[in-house]
Amino acid sequence: MLYLRLLIISIICLTSQVRIVMSAAVGNLTCYDCFDSFKNFWDPFTPCQRNLSAVRLRQCHVQDRYCKVERISLKSITISISRGCVSECFYGCKAHGYGITQLRCTSCCQGYACNTDNGSGMLHSSMRTFMFILTLDIISQIIPIPDG
Repeated sequence: MLYLRLLIISIICLTSQVRIVMSAAVGNLTCYDCFDSFKNFWDPFTPCQRNLSAVRLRQCHVQDRYCKVERISLKSITISISRGCVSECFYGCKAHGYGITQLRCTSCCQGYACNTDNGSGMLHSSMRTFMFILTLDIISQIIPIPDG
């Protein structure tokens, strides 16, 4: 029973990245379009991060269904951020890299210039999901579930 609980918690935590499936409006989207990389020098006040009024808007291609924000962090420090149009979008945070793990957080939306957030919304949702599952597990320890 304990192994089953651990398996379920692991599956939920590892699959925190959700593919957004929404019906896109007919016609082209318009999204903010920018990219900043901070591998050599970090500047917290770039237009792509803080001043979207200075960032150009881009008319997306017909196949682009989403506006996206993607932020890549290393040890809680942003090393790149990008905004733009995409045909597919996988909302959430995912760790990647070997040895030095980076966290890639993506948010998606479907509206005029809607990609205004910081690209890290799913990180908090994952923590809420984890805490919810942990609470359910603790409750199931207090109130035993009868076997079969």
